[in-house]
Amino acid sequence: MSSLYVYGYILFTSAIIFVIYLISKQLLATRRHIEEENLEDFWNGRLRNRSEDEYRRVVNHLGVCDECQARLDDITQNNKARHNVDEGIITRRF
Repeated sequence: MSSLYVYGYILFTSAIIFVIYLISKQLLATRRHIEEENLEDFWNGRLRNRSEDEYRRVVNHLGVCDECQARLDDITQNNKARHNVDEGIITRRF
């Protein structure tokens, strides 16, 4: 085998491993529960201005996690009661 072939194979393998790492990192981040502060900021509409990546993670996670959906519903109910409002900035649509 020529050394050029070996270097090409190593480069290709490294690129594949890096892509797998990025995908795994994204999947694990989606599975991590949302911090209370981020849920509050999401409900208030502040999270998107603070971090677009975190906003996307929260949206994706809320689409698959019943526990965090319930926590967001609790925040919505608490804020409605505390501020005497009928609707929050966001409404649940998942």
